[in-house]
Amino acid sequence: MPECNSIAADLGEQYEKLYGAETVELTRPSDAATAPILLVPSGLVPHSAKRFLDEYLPKPERRVGTAKTVDVDSFIAHAKRFASPASAIFASPDRSRPHLVVVFDYHPQSSEATNADWLRHRGEYAPPLSDEWKAWTANDGKLMAVADFAAFIESRITNVIVPNLDDTNLKTFADLVQGRFAEPSDLLRLSRGLAINVETAVKNAVVLSTGEISVTYEETHKDGTGQPIQVANLFQICIPVFYAGALYRIAAWLRYRVVNGKIHFMYQLVRPDLVFDDAFKGIVEKVKTETALPVFLGTPEA
Repeated sequence: MPECNSIAADLGEQYEKLYGAETVELTRPSDAATAPILLVPSGLVPHSAKRFLDEYLPKPERRVGTAKTVDVDSFIAHAKRFASPASAIFASPDRSRPHLVVVFDYHPQSSEATNADWLRHRGEYAPPLSDEWKAWTANDGKLMAVADFAAFIESRITNVIVPNLDDTNLKTFADLVQGRFAEPSDLLRLSRGLAINVETAVKNAVVLSTGEISVTYEETHKDGTGQPIQVANLFQICIPVFYAGALYRIAAWLRYRVVNGKIHFMYQLVRPDLVFDDAFKGIVEKVKTETALPVFLGTPEA
């Protein structure tokens, strides 16, 4: 029996040594600052004591965190406020989420691998896409039933402009593709004519030699004037890519398909990728000029 008591006491001492909490005092070598901390064993997992020591500092040792600005001017002002000779900006031209990041404590320019910094103080700006750009690109190339197409055109008719055919490039493009540009009134007349014939079967739909699309409905199923509906196969819109940004004139194809006797329409924007790239490049150039910081395309190290 005494033997069992001795074993139990010995196990109790060992358990207390392994799992008992202990108070210790840490001292920072640089300034002899001390901090009492409680050590609570947890599977012998090591933990940094820095956060305990930092609680006693009068202010942080360095700036950390990411500020998110909502317009380009604020991003520029914030970048200029904290920039140092080593700061750098990274611009990601991702069309689904374009954004810029400034890293204030970036690595100094040097061939020495040990000449590094923390990369923990940053500013970020994600240019918001305009409502117009989101609406037109969301339906780009999408085949729509008559009712849906008519509703979309009417809701966005203010974005459609009268094409300036004195523009040599625009006229050359139209001649090259044998197309003719519609004016806003043409598209509005088309949408209203289509609305009358939502449930009507198509008798004939062709592209004329003039570049127009002509749609004829069965028997009396025609537009309000009793004539076949005709419309040009090109039109032009003027919209910003980014919210409150520069306006861009974008040409668009107007196309159709007949599915089960019913006509469906769609439009296809001409090279919207180039328009987006140019708009984002404009933001990048503005940031680069006004901050005088180097700009790299891509994203910084994590």
